[in-house]
Amino acid sequence: MAIEAQRLVRKLCPNCKQKTVLPSNLQEQFQDFLPQDYQFYKHVGCDQCSQTGYVGREMISEVLPISDRISAMIANGTTKEDIKKEDMILNHGLLITVFTVIYFIFQQFIYPFVYIILVLTIVNLGDKISKILPFLEMSEMAEDIFVSITFLFCLLIVAVISYFLGKWTEKELKRTNKYTLGFIMSAILFYFIYKYYTEKVDPYAIILDSFKIIYLYCGAMHIIFSIGLLFGKRIDILINKLKEYKRKKVFE
Repeated sequence: MAIEAQRLVRKLCPNCKQKTVLPSNLQEQFQDFLPQDYQFYKHVGCDQCSQTGYVGREMISEVLPISDRISAMIANGTTKEDIKKEDMILNHGLLITVFTVIYFIFQQFIYPFVYIILVLTIVNLGDKISKILPFLEMSEMAEDIFVSITFLFCLLIVAVISYFLGKWTEKELKRTNKYTLGFIMSAILFYFIYKYYTEKVDPYAIILDSFKIIYLYCGAMHIIFSIGLLFGKRIDILINKLKEYKRKKVFE
């Protein structure tokens, strides 16, 4: 059982519609519902649309599934706010829980694994460079600088991937409560901070004598992921504004 609401809206004339930019205060009201790549248009008017700017109409519908629980709440005269909270818990509570578990496991195992692979790769690269130093006439300082730059470049690639992974996750979780996601992201960040300050040094470790650097790395990648998750759309809006400003400057 479900309830469907329908509206007929006028369609812009494809021949004369023009690109436009909405005021930021208006756009922020529904930015969570916008796709990744979007463009607003306005009506103008031409001979093909009889100077109205519109041609035809299109139906927009919204379907609200009604569960037995929500049906009983409606029958008992429950307020709209309580029904909305119930719908949020039923439809998004499990999704947020699954996301939290998967992401935490990802942070605990995948990120450290990637970091260790990067370290081993850079160490192997440093050994190979050391063997050919006499042929390259490269000093040890130059070797260290080259290895460090390569390592930072690899970390930058991982950071960029983390940011866009956060944006993709936001797209999949766009209807969930942003405050709940923010609380979860903050809790995971505090976990890594706690682990960083409580981690002990193991002098007998084979690869790393301490996981402090791992937790520091995971915390940094987590922050970048959270930026993409919570602020990716606002960053896109800012970039679009800068592009539009630059475009206007070109035509002036």
